[in-house]
Amino acid sequence: MDDISNRILDAAMDVFSKKGYEGATTRKIAKEANVNEVTLFRKFRSKENILKTVIEQNQRKSIQTLDSILLMEKSTQVQECLLTLGMNIMKFLDERMDFIIMLIAEGRKRPEIAHNLASFLKKILKHLSEYFKEQIEKKTIRNVDPDIAAFNYLSYIFYSTFSKKICNESVLDDPEMKFKDFVDIFLRGTQNLEKPRQSENFLSKEEFLKRSKFKGV
Repeated sequence: MDDISNRILDAAMDVFSKKGYEGATTRKIAKEANVNEVTLFRKFRSKENILKTVIEQNQRKSIQTLDSILLMEKSTQVQECLLTLGMNIMKFLDERMDFIIMLIAEGRKRPEIAHNLASFLKKILKHLSEYFKEQIEKKTIRNVDPDIAAFNYLSYIFYSTFSKKICNESVLDDPEMKFKDFVDIFLRGTQNLEKPRQSENFLSKEEFLKRSKFKGV
């Protein structure tokens, strides 16, 4: 993609983030990109195509970023990898959170945007799940559902970044240190392993489902 197209896309993401889809006119985007509207339409033909391209470009960049971090960190210990990976994802999301919030708002009115956002999140979860599956096979973490592990891990990252943007400040003091605590809890759990487990108080998955069904849960 040429320099002018990239300028238009960068300008579009900024205008979309600030004005929303309806408020982001092609005139405003062209002005922000320092091009005329004729050039904008020659490159992308419509505002709809600009939005679609911006979403696709961000999806591609996010997956490339995630893959490059995972590739670099695969040789490190799991805890160190999850710390580095999480901080980088937080930084990536923080830079794009205004745009993501805009997509969430627009997605309530336009199913195709909701679908694109869901696809974006699913791709990140898929790559994280593959990493956890690989670690399970290496026996560096216990045998858990890698999809649930990925969802749990990303949920903390997304919520902490989202709340910071919405509240204009972090809901947690020293978020970097708190993330270290989260990774420790994520890997080790909350149970006090120094005390012997009372097996009679621990429900198997089958027993839990049986009791839940019986109680109408």
